[in-house]
Amino acid sequence: MCSSRSRLITAFALVTSTFAAPSYAQDASAEDKAAARELAVMGIQLAQDGKCDHAMDPLTRAEQLYHAPTILTWIGECEIQMGRLVAGSETLRQVLRETLPADAPSAFVDAQKRAAFLLEVTTPRIAKLTLAIQAESGELTEREQLKVSVDGTRISLALIGVPRPTDPGEHEVLVELAGYEPERKRIVLADGEIQQLNVRLKKPPSSSQVATSSAYDQNPQGENDAASSGYKTLGWALVGGGAGFLAGGGVLGLLALNKKQDLDCPTPATCPLSEESTLKSARLLATLSTVSFGVGGAAALTGLIVLLTGDDEPNTALITTRSGLSLHAEVGYTSLGLSGTF
Repeated sequence: MCSSRSRLITAFALVTSTFAAPSYAQDASAEDKAAARELAVMGIQLAQDGKCDHAMDPLTRAEQLYHAPTILTWIGECEIQMGRLVAGSETLRQVLRETLPADAPSAFVDAQKRAAFLLEVTTPRIAKLTLAIQAESGELTEREQLKVSVDGTRISLALIGVPRPTDPGEHEVLVELAGYEPERKRIVLADGEIQQLNVRLKKPPSSSQVATSSAYDQNPQGENDAASSGYKTLGWALVGGGAGFLAGGGVLGLLALNKKQDLDCPTPATCPLSEESTLKSARLLATLSTVSFGVGGAAALTGLIVLLTGDDEPNTALITTRSGLSLHAEVGYTSLGLSGTF
């Protein structure tokens, strides 16, 4: 409570000495002076409490109603505390440029001393940002048509290529030029940092490139080529697999014939196996041979169909063997089916 009361007394004393200077009288009405006094007390107290974001409005209003170095110094100090180092420094320089009368109150003299101190410690903290802008095609010939904005505020083209005093912190740079794509970049500057931001403007895609891209989107040739390649791979895989089954069927058939020859031996004593066991083995091998021939033939035939047609409709093949085995194969780009009946 005491601390708050002390700050209020200090603020009131500063403002009282400001408005009491006879040789610093301004062409302002009594009502404006009274309002300015109350606003100044309110703003200085808020600034002393560390609430510069709230103090700026009453201080600015008070300065508009009645100019005084004391009020303007507090505005500059608050701008610096809020991170607006460039604006605050310029406000303080305005205070220092002012020539005080010989009988100026001590509050005005103290305000200028305070402004000089704040300016001395703040100036080294101001960063420098250089914007270097080039065109993709080479030299930028339409420089006068450039639109450059920093944090949404358009800057003079005279600042392009030279160090620009900039507040520390994050900034967004937008560069626009007719005939080029807008370029937006972000940069973070530390206290006193000197940086160069290179911006390269690019031409938009030509109408022919856009038309080609649109046509590709409507009928993507790349997807068709990929599908065609996939069908060819599937077709050759089926042909190769079918050939393997056919070869296996041939081997099994030869084994079955050998077993049959065992049954034709002249005497049982010369036979390596009993007739019953040999008969069962021969029949089993013959059945496996038939199945292998059927599967191999269906796969190879389906593979040939896939290679010849190459579409995404299901391809089918039906093979019926002499032993009554029926094989039905159905092949699509994402499916493979095989069924059989005895």
